[in-house]
Amino acid sequence: MDRRIQIREAAALLGVSPRTVRRLCQRGELRAARVGKLWTTTVRLVHEYLSRQTSGPRNTDPPPPCPPPRATSFSATGSGMRASRSEAATSGEAYARLMSGRLASGSRRSGARPSANAPA
Repeated sequence: MDRRIQIREAAALLGVSPRTVRRLCQRGELRAARVGKLWTTTVRLVHEYLSRQTSGPRNTDPPPPCPPPRATSFSATGSGMRASRSEAATSGEAYARLMSGRLASGSRRSGARPSANAPA
């Protein structure tokens, strides 16, 4: 009968962390038994796992190419912009239109607020 070892010892044999060994056990890649919170396996099963990893068929095919990027279109609708690129040739013109609309409507962007005692 093989000697039973805990995850910590199996991790040392495999050269990986105990967390990795626990994942291997949970996925069924490394045969182990769980009693409560404790996972145990045998030295023979660890060596069998290693031999399957080193002697199994390898995928030597290159990965498939990435798909080409999708074409996207720019739309100013719903983006909060007041003037789209088609309405103004430059960002300066768009800014001028935005500011002229604000000045005409009486809204201000300055940080200074009029005091309560100042005449309006």
